[in-house]
Amino acid sequence: MTSSLCWYPPDLPPGTVGSRRQSPDGATISRLAGVLAGRKPALAAIPLDRIVQVLHEASLAWMDIRNPGIRHTLERIARSTGMSMPMVERATVHEMESSLAPDLMAAIRNEIGNPDYLDGFAYNPHSDGMTIAVGPKLVGGIVSSNIPALPHLTVMRSLIVKAPCIVKTSVSEPDFLPAYVQTLHEIDPEVARCVAVVSFGREDEEALQAFLASVDFLIAYGGREAMEALRAKKPARLRALLHGHRLGFALVAGSELRKALEGGGYRSPGSGGSPDRMPGATGTGLRSAVGRYLSAPGGRPAGAGLEQILDAGREALGLVGVGSLELPLALAYDAVLFDQEACLAPHVIFVEGTFDQACGLAERIAGRMERLADDLPPGTRTLAQRLSVRQELDMLALDGRSRVFFAGSIERGIVAVQECEVFRPSPLGRFVRVVPVPDLLRALEHVAPLGDLLQNAAVAAPDDRRPVLERALADLGVCRICPPGNMGTPTMMWHHDGHPCISAMLRFCDAETRGGMHKRLLARRAGAGAAARLKKLIG
Repeated sequence: MTSSLCWYPPDLPPGTVGSRRQSPDGATISRLAGVLAGRKPALAAIPLDRIVQVLHEASLAWMDIRNPGIRHTLERIARSTGMSMPMVERATVHEMESSLAPDLMAAIRNEIGNPDYLDGFAYNPHSDGMTIAVGPKLVGGIVSSNIPALPHLTVMRSLIVKAPCIVKTSVSEPDFLPAYVQTLHEIDPEVARCVAVVSFGREDEEALQAFLASVDFLIAYGGREAMEALRAKKPARLRALLHGHRLGFALVAGSELRKALEGGGYRSPGSGGSPDRMPGATGTGLRSAVGRYLSAPGGRPAGAGLEQILDAGREALGLVGVGSLELPLALAYDAVLFDQEACLAPHVIFVEGTFDQACGLAERIAGRMERLADDLPPGTRTLAQRLSVRQELDMLALDGRSRVFFAGSIERGIVAVQECEVFRPSPLGRFVRVVPVPDLLRALEHVAPLGDLLQNAAVAAPDDRRPVLERALADLGVCRICPPGNMGTPTMMWHHDGHPCISAMLRFCDAETRGGMHKRLLARRAGAGAAARLKKLIG
C-alpha cells in the first residue's frame, strides 16, 4: 500500500487533476468537484444495502491490523501524529468496530426512521403518503488528526446519504484517508469513484475558497478558533456541521467512591465480566468472528446474533467491554485513550466525598494509568505541550489545597487533586484533575458556565440517582452521558455535538397525495359543508 497526499478516482477525465503526490490548486479542486458532483445520479442509483456492505467490508479490512498494507499506514500515522503504535492500533480498531453494518443501519434508523427513504420514494405510515430523503450533490469534508482513523466517518456518512464527497486531509496526518478510500476502491470501484481526497496547506486560501465554493454541505473538524474562522469564510448558503473542540468530565457518587476505595468492582448497567481484565484491541479475532457471521448460511449462524459473535471474538482474545472494569481502571482508561486528545476525554473527575477520599481514588487512578501505559505507551509530546504541563505542575506546587499523583512518571500520567470552585481544563497529555464536592449537583455548578463547550459526562451513580443527574446534564448542554470506561468509544448512534449527523445532511420530500390520506382528512372534518369544500379543493 503506497502512501500519497491525495486519492483520485482512476477514471477521471484526462487533465482533471495532476499527481496524487502534489497538493491541488484552486482550479484543480473546482474541476475535480465538478466531476464528482456529476456522479451523484449514479451513486443515488446504487442500493443502500450495497453501500453499507461496502463500508462494512472496509471496516473489517482495517480491523486486520496485522495486514502488511494496513500496518504500513498505521506506522506512518504513528510517526506523523506522535502517538505510540499500540495507541494507533487501538484507535483504529475502536473506530472500525463501531462502523460495522449493524451500527450503520441502526444509526440510519435512529435518525431517519425508514432506510428505504434513501433509495427512493417509500411509504411513510405517519403521513400515509410517500417520502424520499435526498442527500447533497457534493459533500466537502475537512478532517483533523487528533484521533487516528476517525476521518473515515465523513466518507461513510456522505456515502450513506448517497452524496459524492471531496475530503481535505489534515496536513499533520495525510496518510490514513487515501489508504482507506483505496480499500473502498478495491471492494467496489463504482462506489469509490464518487470519493476524492485532497491535501493543501492551511495558508492556501485559493484552494480553500475553491473547495468551499464547490460543495453543497460541509463537515469539518478542528479547534474552536479554526471552526470560527471557517464559519466566517464559508459562503452563507453552505450548510455545515462544524465540530470544534469540546470538553468531557466525570461524576462519581459517594456510594461508588466508597466501593472503589474498599476495592469493590464498578459495574455499568447490564455489564458483566471480570473487573481485573483490561480492555484490549486487536483486529484479527474480531475480523474472523464477523467473517463467520457473514459467511454462514443465510448470513448468520443459527441462533447467534452479531453481538454474540463479536463477544465470542473478544473473549477469545481476552478482551472485555470496558463497562465491566473496576472504577479506577475505567476512569484511567478514559484519560489514557487517544492520549486524552478526543473531545470526549475527561478533564475533571468530580467525586462526592472528602479531600482524603478524593486522594484515595486519585492514587488508584494513577496506579491504573501506570499499568495501562505498559500496553498503551504515551505518545511524543511537543515542546508546547511539555511546557503547558510543567507550568500546571508549578502552579499546583504553590497551591496548598492540592496533591499530585504520578503514574510512574510525568509522561505516563498525572492525577491532581484540587479543591477549586471553577472548572479548569486539563493541559491534556494524560493529565486529569480530581475535585471533591459535597454533592454532585454542586459539581454541575462548576461546569455550568462552560455551556456549549460541554460534550461528554461519565456518570458512576446508583440507578435511583441517575434520572435527576442525567436531566440536569442534558439541560446544561452535555451531548453524551455514558458509564466510566466508555468515554472515548461512542456508537454511531451518538448525536455529535448534540446534532444528528446523517439526517442533517438530508432534504426530505413528501408526496402527500398518495395513499388514503385525503380520505381521512375528509372524515375528520366536522360538518358536511367543510367536507364538501375540502373535497372540491383536492379534487
